[in-house]
Amino acid sequence: WDPASRMDLMIRVENSHFDPVNISAVWGHSKYFLGEVGPGASETYRLPGHLIDSQGVPQLLAKPIGSANEQLTDPLACENARWVEWRLKRHLIPSRPRILSP
Repeated sequence: WDPASRMDLMIRVENSHFDPVNISAVWGHSKYFLGEVGPGASETYRLPGHLIDSQGVPQLLAKPIGSANEQLTDPLACENARWVEWRLKRHLIPSRPRILSP
């Protein structure tokens, strides 16, 4: 166990979109599936700290099931953060994650 290793990042997603949405963390061509959040629901996912240590700063991808639309965030500036909150709106484009400090 390395005491300097990064703690896990918790990601809370609230879905106001019409469809269920698959949520993933993305690094270039690598993708880590976090889970699915249904319409009108919210879910909390855990992104393991060792992935951030090895892969670097992630982006989040929201991909509605049965739709060609998807939303990829800017890279998350989450170096000292433990929580991310992402409220998906009916139209995904204005949806931006918030980084919450510990």
